[in-house]
Amino acid sequence: MSRRGHRARLATVGLLAALLIAALPQGRPRGDLVGHGGIVRALAVSPDGSTVLTGSFDYAAGLWDLKTQSLLARLTGHDGPVNAVIFLGTGTRAATGGDDGVTLIWDLSTRRVRHRLTGSQAKVVALAGSPAGELIATASWDDSVRIYDVATGGERQRLTLPAAANALAFGDDGQTLFTGDKAGRLRAWSLATGQQIADLGGHDLPITHLVRSPDGRHLVSAGIDGTIRVWQVANGRQTAVLRDEGGPILAISLLADGRHAVSAGRDGEIRLWALASGTLVHRCPTHGQPVWALAHGGSGSLVLAAGRDGTVRVWDMANCTAIGAPGALQAEAQPWLTSSHPGARTYRACAPCHALDINGPQRAGPHFAGLFGRRAGAVTGYAYSPALRNAPVTWDAASLTRLLEQGPERFLPGTRMPLQRVPDAVEREALVDYLRILTSSADATNPGD
Repeated sequence: MSRRGHRARLATVGLLAALLIAALPQGRPRGDLVGHGGIVRALAVSPDGSTVLTGSFDYAAGLWDLKTQSLLARLTGHDGPVNAVIFLGTGTRAATGGDDGVTLIWDLSTRRVRHRLTGSQAKVVALAGSPAGELIATASWDDSVRIYDVATGGERQRLTLPAAANALAFGDDGQTLFTGDKAGRLRAWSLATGQQIADLGGHDLPITHLVRSPDGRHLVSAGIDGTIRVWQVANGRQTAVLRDEGGPILAISLLADGRHAVSAGRDGEIRLWALASGTLVHRCPTHGQPVWALAHGGSGSLVLAAGRDGTVRVWDMANCTAIGAPGALQAEAQPWLTSSHPGARTYRACAPCHALDINGPQRAGPHFAGLFGRRAGAVTGYAYSPALRNAPVTWDAASLTRLLEQGPERFLPGTRMPLQRVPDAVEREALVDYLRILTSSADATNPGD
């Protein structure tokens, strides 16, 4: 082995030892965060490392105790999936942004909405809080970034971007905002003038995530092009490019030392990187499916990874060890995955939004237990839109067929149902028949066999 290779190996061993030691404090998490009813799309850890905020496809945000993995509160108020979550200031307030174009500022002591920010004309996909905690920036796919006063909820400023931003980060001075957009450009904006002050270029495809180092000196961006790029805040110079062979990167986070990053994407692995050398230290298989969000666990080498399965898994990146018990992650049976019924495959598109059991996990849509013969809008406790709650519809083969043929926007105008149809008549008939069997039978694994 060359002297350089020997030094690199010693450095890696030293890193692992340091991470292992840092991960030893008492009260560390014992398992995973399980309770959302859909894809978890956003993660944030409080400044003191005690609580976690999650945003999900089930239209809700979750506030969790990290040490016990218990759900402290389910924060509801959005009319669509929650795409972005952040803690504000010292962590007594938080913000959530959703597909409904709304950003909510929460008082976490009361678990109530303090301000409802409704300026965006399209989905809100990213949030950032200023270092002092007095401002919040929201990025929407209407090509705007809006700056709000956290205390009053008033809009202070609006930036019009050349391309919609997917990622935001404040500069250390609180008066510079960085945006990562769909064009793959990292741009800097002056909040004093509302003007772009730099186009730093960067990625070949959309930027998906942007994080600032703990010391405020660097930004780290990730993109669909499978690269991680490190930038100096002071002069905008790109200092490193790390190429991930796993394909598009959907999420990135930094460890507390600011010298190591974790990334994840569609291949379901978490990768640990040494930023200065560009070295890939670890590849840890996680959910076995896309990872949509990452967050450093507040201390040591703990990392939280959120995925398509609706769970947040806790990992010790020092040795690629899952903290939780994998067997506890999937409590609900999924008979459609092994059923030979011709409608089972189509039903897979319905499964993320609807539980089968009346006591199953709360998802974006109401449960399907006893669906046939049930009046629309009748599930107790589910927050229906007025259009569906007041609809003179009883679910049966005929009404479900019309819904799937016409689409929710025509069949029930004003509903919040996702805009999807099954245009093929044979496929539609098979799905309705499978729904009938699945929602009335305790065992629909192989109906008709």
